[in-house]
Amino acid sequence: MGGALPFAYQWQKDGANLSGATNATLSLPNAQVSDEGWYSVIVTNRAGEVHSRQAWLEVLVPPVITLQPLNTTNLLGSPAVFSVEATSETPCSYQWFQNGIARPGETNTILNIPARQSADEGHYLVEVRNLAGTTTSRDAYLKVLVPPVICPVPDQVVTVGRQLVITNCASDPQAPISFSLGFGPPGATVSSNGIFRWTPGCALGSSTNLVQICATDSDTTPSSSCITFRVAVLECIEAALGKSIVLAGQTSSVPIQLISTTILTNMAFTVIYPVDRFTTNFTLAINSPDIITQHCEVVTPGQLQVSFTLPSNRPLYGPTKIGELGFTTLPDQPSAFVSLPIVDVTGLKPTVPPPPTPSACPDVSLCSAKPPCSSVSSATGHRS
Repeated sequence: MGGALPFAYQWQKDGANLSGATNATLSLPNAQVSDEGWYSVIVTNRAGEVHSRQAWLEVLVPPVITLQPLNTTNLLGSPAVFSVEATSETPCSYQWFQNGIARPGETNTILNIPARQSADEGHYLVEVRNLAGTTTSRDAYLKVLVPPVICPVPDQVVTVGRQLVITNCASDPQAPISFSLGFGPPGATVSSNGIFRWTPGCALGSSTNLVQICATDSDTTPSSSCITFRVAVLECIEAALGKSIVLAGQTSSVPIQLISTTILTNMAFTVIYPVDRFTTNFTLAINSPDIITQHCEVVTPGQLQVSFTLPSNRPLYGPTKIGELGFTTLPDQPSAFVSLPIVDVTGLKPTVPPPPTPSACPDVSLCSAKPPCSSVSSATGHRS
């Protein structure tokens, strides 16, 4: 620029003088969006003034993150997602980092970790860039919950009336571990230290039951896992006697109730009786026309063996009252409640060949050391 010295300068923005801007150079050390506009300068000397050409100042702003990635906690193996949102006047690019190391190919607003492993736990952030610079998101932490590993339990088989006990175990760095029952049959329990107990009743004979055992660790955010196994209950075969009131030295009877959860063609059991209360003159009165043989015998003092047989085409299934067990009490006995427990209940399924059919017994037979009817052969069956 020519002319007689000295020169004086006055900078303007959008046609208005800028206070203190009187040097040949205008410097804006911290340009803001509000500084954007048209700039010019007026140069004067003793001869007059001249106006420069206007120049447009565009202020580029780095990206502004409007939605930060958030901390997340997920179970091992489940997907995790981080996301970010940003505003910018120019196109943006993204780069995700894990523990300070760039993740190759992760250059979108959303970071997907499809099948998360324990190694994925850590700190995550994203850098958002445009022509004006880079904005870094806040740090988000991904916590990976590793659930307990429960020892496998094989399928079980249990007999009616007998308790099934299983001691469960599990491993997890966040001890102690607490066990619970997810689901199971009625009456099943599991203690907090993993002891499973169940005693099936006759109603669940011949059934298969699912059991789920769950374990939970002691992390600040507890995690759980569960296993499932089956418990098969064998057939239930039971016999029971009813009640009766009788005077000493008199004769009476009690009903015989048979229960089975599987079909049977033969059944036998032993009645335990006190020898100081009863004579050996027991009788068996059958009220079911399907029973083709019957037998009762005092095998030893205090033990009465009862058995009967049905034809294979009409087997026994379910609760059945088959008849009455008759007895005679000894005279001159004091009053008392006397129990007649039943033991050694056995049965024969139709799939097993039945014993030879003996001659039919009369409806009422007298039990003695040598019964008038051929005895039914003892068959291997299932105890109740």
